[in-house]
Amino acid sequence: MTEVLERLTSAGQQKGFRKATLKQYAATVRLFRQLVGVTDIREIRQVHLSRFVDLMAAIPKSLGKREGDGDLDLETILARAKPLPMSEIGLSVSTMNGHLTRLERLIVRARLDGIDLPHRLEFKGLKNTEKRRPRDRRSTFSEKEIGRLFRHTIWNGCAGRKRRNKPGRLVIRDGL
Repeated sequence: MTEVLERLTSAGQQKGFRKATLKQYAATVRLFRQLVGVTDIREIRQVHLSRFVDLMAAIPKSLGKREGDGDLDLETILARAKPLPMSEIGLSVSTMNGHLTRLERLIVRARLDGIDLPHRLEFKGLKNTEKRRPRDRRSTFSEKEIGRLFRHTIWNGCAGRKRRNKPGRLVIRDGL
């Protein structure tokens, strides 16, 4: 994987890719090696990709931010995640999808470089389409809340244009 990464980085520099983008490719390769243990791109199987996704959802969000994190083995990483609250475990959907996209591009680059990859790898089903975190998703209204909303005077009649919150007989149809 290192050779493919070096060629992709070289080509990326020639095409004017940002340094940060090229660093992300290196981080993806490091994380894949660290979690799955595969170092040769020709040895990657579909099961490795699935495992990568599962493990990215099980590791601490802070992995890689401390010095020495890159030297930890999988067992230590997962042990470090155990005592953490669920809110601190698992990479975000966009981060996971980014790692998968970069890994997919590395595999495409390997094929373009003439490296014979014996297995057809599928990434489509591995990527999560939900971009928002669960805490940011809007909850649906309860029946009680809907009932309260539609009992409001703007739906059932108000006292006038300037007194819409006071009950009355006037229903104003102005899109409010």
